[in-house]
Amino acid sequence: MLPHLSFIGHSFQSPDADIIVKKFIERMSESIKNEMTGHLFAEIFEFKVCNRTYDKSETLVKMAQVPKEANFNFALKSANWNKEGQIEYTVTISGALLDDFDAQFVYCPYLQVLKSGSIPSCPAKRTLAKPCLDDLGLFC
Repeated sequence: MLPHLSFIGHSFQSPDADIIVKKFIERMSESIKNEMTGHLFAEIFEFKVCNRTYDKSETLVKMAQVPKEANFNFALKSANWNKEGQIEYTVTISGALLDDFDAQFVYCPYLQVLKSGSIPSCPAKRTLAKPCLDDLGLFC
């Protein structure tokens, strides 16, 4: 199934962004359990957290530092096609760190990789009193 095709001024998109992302989230969850996530990120992947940007290798290192007992859970909040034929989606991530948090990602269904990610809000109290998203200091 091709999610996006363009023909002389007409655009056809599959309405199934949620289904595609849910399948990817299942793959991501399984890969995290098996500690084999690198293939799910584009080489140019960037993850923006508050005032810092992590590249693919830095993101993978940070993910590997999350204790094995942590149980990543990704609850899909929204998924929408963008004009480049990629899917922009938002999830609530729980189990990985102390507090649940929302994260946004751009997924390329053709290559089946994440292109980018971000945590959209960095509350002032977190920036000043507790600059990290966790007590381990993983994402500061």
